[in-house]
Amino acid sequence: MKNTAKWFLALLFISVAINIYFIGTYVGHISSSGLHKHRHEPRFSMRQLTSGLPKEVRKEIGAAIKERRTTLVSYHEQHKALHITIVDLLGAEQVDVDALREAFKQQRVITGEIQSPAHEALLDVLPKLDQQTRIDMIKHMQDVRAEMISRRTNKHSKKRHPDTKHEDK
Repeated sequence: MKNTAKWFLALLFISVAINIYFIGTYVGHISSSGLHKHRHEPRFSMRQLTSGLPKEVRKEIGAAIKERRTTLVSYHEQHKALHITIVDLLGAEQVDVDALREAFKQQRVITGEIQSPAHEALLDVLPKLDQQTRIDMIKHMQDVRAEMISRRTNKHSKKRHPDTKHEDK
């Protein structure tokens, strides 16, 4: 085989590989952007939950959280230390699977514990609120979450229907 034929085949192979990469990226983007529209996000967000409450109630919740500050700081310090441990284990020359498994297990535990002081603060205040205020709080949180998902979907969507007016913020 001649030198020019070898170069031609090499360039052809590289060109095909680049085209496959870009086609895969495009198809992945198209298929993933639809996931945001209907995804149910069960995560609990204190900010989303309380942002629609009257200022006095938010202050009361803030004060209840502040009472638990020492516990929160301790949990965050433990979480940070675990993060450093996991990064070190991941970067080690040899992967210590048992140590990494234990670090991941501890991280799951502390991640759950980090939320407990905020939950307890809510439990101090929520029983004092009437049912309609609590229902309004839930509706507000759902509206905020829906707006966030909508913005994320519009941000990732490159194609927009030409007849639809879109507000970009």
